[in-house]
Amino acid sequence: MPASSDAYPEVRFNDYITPVARTFVRKISSRCLSEPGVLVLLISAIAIDKGKTIFAKDPTTGPMGDRFRENTPVMNIPFPLFIAQGEADTLVIPSVQDAYVAGRCALGQKRITGSAPTNNCAALP
Repeated sequence: MPASSDAYPEVRFNDYITPVARTFVRKISSRCLSEPGVLVLLISAIAIDKGKTIFAKDPTTGPMGDRFRENTPVMNIPFPLFIAQGEADTLVIPSVQDAYVAGRCALGQKRITGSAPTNNCAALP
């Protein structure tokens, strides 16, 4: 969220993130989500505000939602689209990627897919 509000002036961080979550969201957004310290931040956040959301409003609405849709590629391209997925990826879970690929294929996009039993795609040949 901080990156989006930095890149797009109409996306205002404070419009989307609750006051109590702002420091946490800024801290976690500046870190690699696979770092061990991030797990501690997430566990702390869950323990403090169990059942509460960090969002002041639905991020798929308004200017943020507009940017999400704008930055999701949906046009077919005239050559196969390569999609790679780490099977153990916990950040972009395979089912989310699979749904995206299925949607692209339903609209006629040719594709080449690959996966690796890792948490990233660095191991793909």
